[in-house]
Amino acid sequence: MKKIIATIIFSLHIYLQAQIVTDRPDFTESAMAVPKGSYQLESGMARTSSNARNTGLDWSMPNVLLRRGLSDKLELRMFLDNSISRQNMEINSNISGVNNLELGFKYAFMDNDNPNQFGILGHWFIPTDDFSTSYYYDNFLLGFLASNTLSKHWSVGYNLVYQKRNLSEDIGFATVSLVDAINAKWSFFTEYKGEIDFNSYWKSSIHLGFTYLLDENLQIDFSYATSSDEVGLRTNYLSSGVSFLILPKK
Repeated sequence: MKKIIATIIFSLHIYLQAQIVTDRPDFTESAMAVPKGSYQLESGMARTSSNARNTGLDWSMPNVLLRRGLSDKLELRMFLDNSISRQNMEINSNISGVNNLELGFKYAFMDNDNPNQFGILGHWFIPTDDFSTSYYYDNFLLGFLASNTLSKHWSVGYNLVYQKRNLSEDIGFATVSLVDAINAKWSFFTEYKGEIDFNSYWKSSIHLGFTYLLDENLQIDFSYATSSDEVGLRTNYLSSGVSFLILPKK
């Protein structure tokens, strides 16, 4: 009986892992690290618009996350985001530049074949020279990550994250993501994110999207999100991207 259960769990894991496990396009970060000795490049573009007065479109392109597997459970991370923003529609002003560089790590507590995954994530934000697009100058985040494989198709992920911004602003957010891996190539997700500034506001977001495996180590994604806060500000978000896994030579 134990062998049968183990075989079922292993089969579910292999089925879900036919796709590349990425940290995009959803807000929820995976609880798994990339394989030892491998590199994973995740890049894309995002378009953000809101109903704030005189506010136009914000474009992020390209945003790049590079992940390096140091061991089976530990990865190093680097994230860089280029921003193009139209801040004031009345005077048609635009600014562009590189946002803060993020350096970090992820540690997975469980082996990859475990249907229940737990991990931690840490990022440190390093200011760039272009402060016009860098909203936060001295900050870090620390998150707890978890996920559960529910069946051959379904899995659920959770994040609980604390972020310090400008050493005076405390942010907390939680995410829940439900994923339907309908086959070895297609995967769809729906997600909720709740965010609170411990000094002032709250914001909630709903996120939908899909990923498609083009090749063994190449995957594309597309997603849409909408968020609202306590003062009635609504923000819409469109994103598309690609992820590429480079495995070590045998």
